[in-house]
Amino acid sequence: MDCAPIPFTTASTRCQKDHLFVDLISKKILYCLVTDGRASDAKQVKKLLKGCQWTRVDIILADGGYDSRECFNAIIDIGATPGIPVRRNATTRNRWCTSRKRAVRAQQQDYPQWNKQVNYRMRCVIESIFSGLKRRFGEHLFSIKEQCRLAETWLRTILGNVLIYPRRELLHKAVFYEMFIKSLYILQGGKSSYG
Repeated sequence: MDCAPIPFTTASTRCQKDHLFVDLISKKILYCLVTDGRASDAKQVKKLLKGCQWTRVDIILADGGYDSRECFNAIIDIGATPGIPVRRNATTRNRWCTSRKRAVRAQQQDYPQWNKQVNYRMRCVIESIFSGLKRRFGEHLFSIKEQCRLAETWLRTILGNVLIYPRRELLHKAVFYEMFIKSLYILQGGKSSYG
C-alpha cells in the first residue's frame, strides 16, 4: 500500500494522490484510490481495505506515512499483520492499540529481525510499480476536469497491469472491468466521487 502525488498540467500547483493496493506476488494493482494531494495517507487505509475485502491478505506493507493507531487497528480487524515502520520516538504507552505497541517493541528491540519477519524489503515492488507507471504514462495528468482525471487515473492503472506484465494472466479481471466501467461512467457525465 502506498501513494504518490501526481501533478495536474494546469497552471495551479494542486495535485492528487494515487493510493495503490498491490499484490506483491503477481505484482498487479488490485485497487486504486484517488484523493486530493493534501489528504493524509493514514486516513485512506479503511477505504483501501474496503475496496480489497474480496481478497485474502496476510501481511500489509506500507511506509511510515501510515503509522497511526487507525491504520494498525484497521489492518488487525481484517486479520492481517501490519508491516509499517513506526517513528523513531514511538512509545509503548498507548493503551488503545496493542498491535502498534507490539510493532514498536519489535522494531526497537531488533529491527532487522522485524524486517525479516514481515518481509518489509518487498515494499520495493510497489515503488517500482509507481516508477513504471510514471515512466510509461508520464508524471502529469492531461485531463482538466476532475471526472476526467479520475477516469484517466483508473485507465492508467488498468493499462499498467496489462502492459507491465503482458504475459501473465490477469488474476483479478472483475476488478479491472469494474474500474473500466467506472471510468466510462465518469467520462459520460456520471457523478464524480473519490474512491
